[in-house]
Amino acid sequence: MDCAGGERVLWAAVDAIKDKVPEIAIYSENNTHDQAREKIFKHFNLEIPSNLQFINVGPAAFLQPNRFPRFTLVLQAITSMFYALKCLFHFVPSVVLDSTGAPFAAIIWKLIGGCTVIFYTHYPYISTDMLHAVEERKESYNNTGSVAKSSFLSNVKIYYYRLMCKIYSLTGQFVDLVTVNSSWTSGHITQIYGYKPIILYPPCDCTQFCEFPLDNREKGLIISVGQFRPEKDYPLQLKIMEQLKDTNAHLVIIGGCRNENDQKLVNSLQKTIDEKQLNVELKTNLPYNDLKDYLSRADIGLHTMYNEHFGICAVEYISSGCIPMCNKSAGPLMDIVKDENYLALTCDEYVEKIRKALNADISVRQRFREESKKFSLELFEEAFIDATLKLIKEHI
Repeated sequence: MDCAGGERVLWAAVDAIKDKVPEIAIYSENNTHDQAREKIFKHFNLEIPSNLQFINVGPAAFLQPNRFPRFTLVLQAITSMFYALKCLFHFVPSVVLDSTGAPFAAIIWKLIGGCTVIFYTHYPYISTDMLHAVEERKESYNNTGSVAKSSFLSNVKIYYYRLMCKIYSLTGQFVDLVTVNSSWTSGHITQIYGYKPIILYPPCDCTQFCEFPLDNREKGLIISVGQFRPEKDYPLQLKIMEQLKDTNAHLVIIGGCRNENDQKLVNSLQKTIDEKQLNVELKTNLPYNDLKDYLSRADIGLHTMYNEHFGICAVEYISSGCIPMCNKSAGPLMDIVKDENYLALTCDEYVEKIRKALNADISVRQRFREESKKFSLELFEEAFIDATLKLIKEHI
């Protein structure tokens, strides 16, 4: 369990239906109630219901994209199908709710398990944005420099992506209900599957965060919350802070560090911080109460990931009373922040807008807090029940 935003959705869904179904099972690598209970309460403030059991099916590390530096999409598709088959050998459910982003596993759930399949999709398995990045030969975390610089390799990858996109579109035929987390994801899934999914904004712990005072903020304290992964673009945050040396800005990057690759990123960031003498701190795997303390005090919440499907951290910022400064794309642009005064793409745009945000009026914090309430845990659970319960009841 990495206790990231995607897992928050899983446990909120469990909390929503716990009193409405006789039994809930979660496929897991190796968990017990006691191990999970502390983590779930600590990170999400939720309890594990008594009618839930863990089905331990063994290691799933091979499902991680970093295990496949080449042909990641096709190899993940194949391994996810094998893992779904392994799950069925241990336990065959009536209804499967897949919130892991493994669309090809639906083929196994439906054809071999005979299950009713519900998807909660955080982001598309492959998107037109990924294809466009290769077509434009842009270097990114999923398009290496060696590919971007080569016309031949770029063309091969374009055909590979198009083929995978076509096969991906067929998986929609094996799913009974598709729900998604944002308008951006909805647009891509509609394009891929040919039908419109239900948008269920992921839950944020707004109730607690909305109690934080809006005044007496620690001026200049900027926080960035998220997993330590390349796509979060933390190097951009360091460049921003380099240009803000003449201010009282102090950045604290708070992130989950799951494995060796995450730790390598942390080490690389710390090296840059030390070399450039930046006013930046890195906090890994911070306890939930410590995270809340930072959210209650911070002046600004920083987010730099391009095309983040939703962006729970942005909701946490605005509900906590922080001024958001987010990437002008996908979830923050279309669903959460919307106001372009608090959205940016380039380093210069971020710096300019942060300088203004350091003097923002308390009314801005109040306005954003009111808008955050549509992302509450309570509203997610109500919407989840409305979208799924009838289908679940028909098949249990």
